[in-house]
Amino acid sequence: MKRSVAWVVWLIVPTVALGQGTRAVPSAIDRLRQETERWAERGNQPALLKARLALGDALKDQQRFGEAAREYELALTLTPARKERHHILATLGRCYEQLQERQRMIAAYEKALALDRKDGELWEALGQAYLQMDLYAKAIEAFQRALQLRPAEFATLFALGKAYQRMGALGLAIEQYRRALAVSARPEAYLAVSECHARQGKLELAIATLTEASAQLSHMAYDIQLGSLYLRQGALDQAETMWDRALSREPGREDLRLQLALLYSRRGQWHKADQAFQRLRQKHPQDAVVSFFQALVAVRQGRRAEAQAHLSLVAKQSPPAWLQPYLKEFHRLLQGRASGERT
Repeated sequence: MKRSVAWVVWLIVPTVALGQGTRAVPSAIDRLRQETERWAERGNQPALLKARLALGDALKDQQRFGEAAREYELALTLTPARKERHHILATLGRCYEQLQERQRMIAAYEKALALDRKDGELWEALGQAYLQMDLYAKAIEAFQRALQLRPAEFATLFALGKAYQRMGALGLAIEQYRRALAVSARPEAYLAVSECHARQGKLELAIATLTEASAQLSHMAYDIQLGSLYLRQGALDQAETMWDRALSREPGREDLRLQLALLYSRRGQWHKADQAFQRLRQKHPQDAVVSFFQALVAVRQGRRAEAQAHLSLVAKQSPPAWLQPYLKEFHRLLQGRASGERT
């Protein structure tokens, strides 16, 4: 009998538990909110400050940055100590960064730095914020302050170079990128130095920079940029070699395949161009630009009827405005050839 009762209890208890379990279990966020409300009702400011910060941190960890920012703002009204206030403002600025509220982000960082001028990481964050706002002079000043505190920080040196580059001070930009490379030989810094030399019209130096970088570590981005530099020089063989090598590393780069197809066309390598455009057509059957160049290749290979068919496709594929004048000229060219054949 006792065993029977035990079995009945065993069957009933889970049922009761399941029935009660239909109520929603409070989440960690809900519990923190409840704790915050409790301390607010009691008027216990130190406990309320601690609870708001815990709630803000939990919301931030869940990437609920707007709600987190609200909790940090409320925490600031509770007169935290100077060191804690600095930390709250820095964290608040990072929330605004995620929300892309740049003015508020900058204001939070500036207030935090007013409390601690020796926070090199925060000076760098403020510089990045100014850079996003195109406030280059302020960004440079902030990065320089950061480097006084952390002189061997690659990210800050690179960002300072970027600020100078955007201002058009290419020589100063190269100097900072070279300082960054002395810290760490990263591809983005080599590419930036090369780009600055190219903008100065010094193509040989731009090529030499990436050739030096490639000797240390082969990288697809080097090959792509070298191909573009060789093209500007008129060194078409080298451009083709670089882009071929880059494409062999990442065959899915259709933008690079298009560049190669155009280069083949420019060099009169119509068979190679035809193969490249056919492959692009498989990936982008509705692309008007691909159809246009397929028509061009077909004409060059004497396949006029096929060219007409490709041009008919272009008309149905919403060609971009820049292509329209070339289309008109192409149609005239085909009509002229047709008239010549009839006569």
